[in-house]
Amino acid sequence: MTGEDEGLAAAILNARLDKVSELRGRLVVRYWRKAHKFNTVSFSAELNDGEFLDFSFMKLTLPLR
Repeated sequence: MTGEDEGLAAAILNARLDKVSELRGRLVVRYWRKAHKFNTVSFSAELNDGEFLDFSFMKLTLPLR
């Protein structure tokens, strides 16, 4: 992802405090858009240690249960 798409993914990740805590100081190398099985928008962030962190827009908009 590049440009505004990358900015949107970064904003969603940074709004998900549960996912920000999973970064543990690691940096995002790039973002990927994923097709989720329920046809919702989800993303994956490739981190500088080779790991991937999955996150979704849907969980940002729904209250925690």
